[in-house]
Amino acid sequence: MKTTIKVFWLIVCLLAVCVGGVAAEDPQTDKKFGLTGYLTMDTHSSYIDKVSGETLHNGTVIYPHLVVVAEPLGAYLFIGTYNNLKRFNKHSANSLEYAVGIEREIGMIKVDAGYGYSDIKNSKGDVHYFYSTIEIRELIDKLTPYLSLEWDFPVKKEILEGGFMYRLGGKYPVKISDQVIDIDLSFAGHDGIYGYRPEKISSARLTLSSLFKLGHLELSPELNFQKRLGHSHENGGIAKDRIYGGLRLVLPLSIL
Repeated sequence: MKTTIKVFWLIVCLLAVCVGGVAAEDPQTDKKFGLTGYLTMDTHSSYIDKVSGETLHNGTVIYPHLVVVAEPLGAYLFIGTYNNLKRFNKHSANSLEYAVGIEREIGMIKVDAGYGYSDIKNSKGDVHYFYSTIEIRELIDKLTPYLSLEWDFPVKKEILEGGFMYRLGGKYPVKISDQVIDIDLSFAGHDGIYGYRPEKISSARLTLSSLFKLGHLELSPELNFQKRLGHSHENGGIAKDRIYGGLRLVLPLSIL
């Protein structure tokens, strides 16, 4: 666990240095300050955590969220809530989520890092977490590899254990007729987060998605296939074999 924590902090520090370096070298004095953002409504047939692959809910979940971005820095504020009526597991319920972060592009590299908090309703097992995602745009042909990291700190460890998780994958666009289909293949693992058994590789996931525009509104349907590669859920594994879909509606906003 101590080694994992050191590695995580090393990566976060490196990302911070990269972002700070770009800001120092490219002050973008020709760009004026402004606030933009987007309002998003996600609907999931099953709610599966994007990084860990854990099943948070077996039924439909509605997940609206608002993101406000300060340009040209790329700093943002995220406020969201996922909602359903029943059958959450012991540490997930209807909740409010907040995050502050920064997203920057450094040549071929795109970095997104920040701090978040999940206020889980009717529970004392709320979570603070640090997160980061780094993408290398079109490293080989149109292939974009990425690495997502998350380190969770629960409010009370006796109710909900924290830990570290990762997802490593790659995205590749395929054009069928005039429509682009994005293919995303990834693998996930963790160090024993939330009381599960540690798994260097817990699952693999294939996601197919596409983007449609209706005026200013963007629609993105997706289909996910997840395969457990670690322990069974009954033996302490975090992931299950799942097939689930989703639909994202995004409305861009010009605030200031």
